[in-house]
Amino acid sequence: MFSVLEKAKKMKVRITHVTEKRIYFEVVSTSGNVYIVSIGKDGEFACDCKHFSLYPDKLCSHVIAAILFLSKKI
Repeated sequence: MFSVLEKAKKMKVRITHVTEKRIYFEVVSTSGNVYIVSIGKDGEFACDCKHFSLYPDKLCSHVIAAILFLSKKI
């Protein structure tokens, strides 16, 4: 079984739009599902996946994928 980090590294990520306060991403999971992730400039994050709705204080693999994507852009 893949670790969350290994799984996140295999996801496809693109920025959909940027506002003054947030960056929005489309994340395609390894199973082909599409999720919307946002990361605030204040460090707050959100994802529309089931895991995040159940555990909003924990990073899901989709948020990790978006963070990894951003880290490559810096």
